[in-house]
Amino acid sequence: MSGGYDLSLGDDYGDDSGDDSGDDSGWDDANLVVSGRRGGRGRRGGTNSQPNGQTQVLPFPRTVFTTLQQQTVQQFPQRPFQTKRLVMGSTISAFFSIEELKIGQDSMFVQAGSVDFEIFSQTGTGVGLLGFIARPGVTITLTVTNRDTQTRTMSAGIIGTAIVR
Repeated sequence: MSGGYDLSLGDDYGDDSGDDSGDDSGWDDANLVVSGRRGGRGRRGGTNSQPNGQTQVLPFPRTVFTTLQQQTVQQFPQRPFQTKRLVMGSTISAFFSIEELKIGQDSMFVQAGSVDFEIFSQTGTGVGLLGFIARPGVTITLTVTNRDTQTRTMSAGIIGTAIVR
């Protein structure tokens, strides 16, 4: 196949050994796949510029945590989605820790433990998290603890590649 995305690798086919040449848009203009072929025509005969995969966000619900409370939030993607970056606002990330991030039954942690959410704050750099593919019907689960002595509201999301066709 020429162009498009291979979500098992998390990158477009063969153009740059997996780094997208710094392109964080989620797709390369040169590798559009329309109607199964490069530069093809859409269903109505006109040129269609929709990419096969797009960078999209999977938002977790805003969740209120009391002092030192641990909660699990879940999301259910409606199209194939591959995790690329977990993000939380930098003004609140210092108050939370991540206990677990799972795609289906597969943990994104290589061993049990806790990680400060600050690592994944919106201002962090080099914190990509290339993960498993969640297909429709697969649950993405995030377990978080409020480490603060005050009630806090968590708002977070995962940025990743979604197949839109």
